[in-house]
Formats: sequence, C-alpha cells, structure tokens
Amino acid sequence: ISNGTEKQKEAVVSTQSTGDVKTDAGMAGTCACWFVLAIFYQGLKFTRGYVQKSCECSEPSSLIAKVLAERRSPPQYNALPEEGNTHHPHGGTGGLRVKTINWKLHLTQTVLQMVQTAMSYFLMLVVMTYNVWLCLAVLFGDAVGYLIFHRYTFDNSDHCN
Repeated sequence: ISNGTEKQKEAVVSTQSTGDVKTDAGMAGTCACWFVLAIFYQGLKFTRGYVQKSCECSEPSSLIAKVLAERRSPPQYNALPEEGNTHHPHGGTGGLRVKTINWKLHLTQTVLQMVQTAMSYFLMLVVMTYNVWLCLAVLFGDAVGYLIFHRYTFDNSDHCN
C-alpha cells in the first residue's frame, strides 16, 4: 500500500515542481489545453469590445463638461458671459465630449479587463517556458481565436487589447 502511495506522491511532486510532461499523450493534452485557452483569450477580447460598443452612454455630464471646458479655455478678459449662454466662447465644450457609462457596465468591463490581463500573463508564461510545442499551441490557438472572433471588428482606439 505504501508503495502505490509513494509513487502517486512522487508523480504529483515531479509534475508540480518541474512542470515536465512524461508522456506524449500528456504533452498533447497540455498543448490542447493551452490551445483552447488561447482561443478563449481572443473570445474574451471580442467580448470586451462588444460590451464596450453595446453600452448606452448618456449625454455629457454638465458639471464635468463645464469644469473641463473651463480648464481648456483661455482666460477671458473683459468678457461677461451672456445670460443663459451655455456654450463655450470658442464653440462647444472646447472639442471635448465627456460621456458617462452605467456603473454596472463599467464594473463588467473592469472584471473582463482583469480576466484578460491575467490570461495574457498566463499565456506569456507558457511561451516563456521555451517549449516549442507549447509555444506553437499558444500561437496557433491565438490565430484560430482571432480568425473565429474578430471577423467583425469594433472601432477601438486601444490597440493594446
């Protein structure tokens, strides 16, 4: 009984401490797992873009827009604002639009960003093992995920997603 338990302990310790996969089937399973996670990573990026575009933004917050317009506008000397005039003297709010989003949507975006960042770090660590098969699994998974999910793109100014 102790012999079987010791072998199980030894197998668990060897895979946890070194990360070595002893069999070809084990390596194939590990590569398949990272391949699927890389596809999921691209799906998560797509989901974040979808949530961002589907959120309903409200009109510019008047208080925030006013403060930002005052900061952007040059000082006005001998100029009294007209009664009821809400426009900036140089047009609009100085070319700056401030939008507020629903806090639930912002919380959703925050959680998705956190998960995306964690996944990208895990995938980076897998690539940094310098195992050719794991690197190829991550790269091909990322490519397949991009092929599947990014057929429809969103106008996103953040290119580092």
